[in-house]
Amino acid sequence: MRTAGKWTIVGLLGLACAKDYELSAITAAEPDIDPATYMPCDFSVMDDARLSIYDCNPVFEATDEAWFDGGGGEMSVGAVGFYTNLVMGFPVYQIWYTARVADGSADDGTDFLAEWGVGTAVSENGADWDTHPDNPLLTEVGGAWDQDGINAIQIARDDRHDRYVMTYQGYVFDDGLLSVGVGVAESRDGIAWTRSPANPVLMQGVEYEGGMFMSWPLAIYVNEGGGVTSYMAANTGSEVIDMYAVEVSEDLGTWHVFDEPVLQAGPEVYDKAGITDASVVKLGEVYYMFYIGAGGWEDIIGGARTPVIQSLNLATSTTGINWTKHPDNPIAVTLTAEKELSGVAAQVVGDSIHLWVTDNYDETGDGKRSAVGYYLFRP
Repeated sequence: MRTAGKWTIVGLLGLACAKDYELSAITAAEPDIDPATYMPCDFSVMDDARLSIYDCNPVFEATDEAWFDGGGGEMSVGAVGFYTNLVMGFPVYQIWYTARVADGSADDGTDFLAEWGVGTAVSENGADWDTHPDNPLLTEVGGAWDQDGINAIQIARDDRHDRYVMTYQGYVFDDGLLSVGVGVAESRDGIAWTRSPANPVLMQGVEYEGGMFMSWPLAIYVNEGGGVTSYMAANTGSEVIDMYAVEVSEDLGTWHVFDEPVLQAGPEVYDKAGITDASVVKLGEVYYMFYIGAGGWEDIIGGARTPVIQSLNLATSTTGINWTKHPDNPIAVTLTAEKELSGVAAQVVGDSIHLWVTDNYDETGDGKRSAVGYYLFRP
């Protein structure tokens, strides 16, 4: 992991060029070349012939950044999103991630009052990353509805409006009680983010049409016309988390919730407890959803729960609203017998879908090394 003193793309892929390419000057476009061509290691075909795995995984994990003065503990990778831009015909990867510095008051990963932030990094090859010198880009605003932390970030590029759109879960932890909502923000360059004045756009504990209670964003998709669809985790009073779709207005302030789930958890064993993360892309006329399904839940603190036995799964659609699970689920990418996946991001490049999957890379299996692996999927 490299930490850049000057965050520019210089001499990209060995090109002799006198100009520094600031990320804000990069024109977003879907690459017509395969970013895998520029990776330092090869990809190997897996047992599932549709999948190839990067031989030098993981490609992103905890950084050496010191975001907060006096903060103890280690930075850790949280939710991630990827987008690949082009500079002079070559791919530039960008990642966004959440992280926190534990204050030592909890040793079980439930330190809700630890300092937190959202950061970004760029890469010429998808494996070696330059973190932004101004990280964290977003952090605590005292008295705000999300002052104690945000997670479950989902980011999509909106070329129609020349912006990135981020949805996320925010919360306040007060004397053992959690107040949780959903927020949205936008950015021209993926660096400077503006939270919507309409935040929180949804609240946990509020019953919406159809009797559902919202929890956190699962995915976000922006079509060619700039239409934004947010896919949300929600339930109808049970512990099972289904997926609902929300139509988001152009100004990001109005959210219309569909009153029926677009993808239901179970009865399959691999997602019987719920859907916890997802990424949606379109290849040809088909929408592909890669999602994390949970087999169960564990209680942690303040009524909050954490998913367990998580696997990667696939669903397809011709509309982006009605989804069909693939009969060969789950996709065999889990590294541990405990199945500790926690996130997935996808992007179409040519005739392939590039996947970044967050898993546990600690050989002891104790969950201490959350990191991101790289895969190629060819339908």
